[in-house]
Amino acid sequence: MAETKAPPMARGADRISDLPEGVLHHILSLLPAQDAVRTCVLAQSWRNHWRSAPAVRFACSTGLAGGVDTFGPFVDGLLRGRRRGSPLDPCDFDLDLDGSDVPRL
Repeated sequence: MAETKAPPMARGADRISDLPEGVLHHILSLLPAQDAVRTCVLAQSWRNHWRSAPAVRFACSTGLAGGVDTFGPFVDGLLRGRRRGSPLDPCDFDLDLDGSDVPRL
């Protein structure tokens, strides 16, 4: 019996977008929120996946671009931008800050 080979993947083919929505949401929920939101520029089909990911991981450190002053507005904007009715479980915060940053946060 002759072995059939799958056709080679076309250059630039997007197989990740073909995954079921639940798998894509799981992948996004493993990323820090900033990176999950950035996936919206990958392709038109990715534009809104982050809005309904079932888990969100926020990470903030002293070295964060824009500093603590941009972190609070980012969290507020992301939570407001989520799809209404999308469950959010869990919502994790990983904060690595100086003591002086805490009152500003």
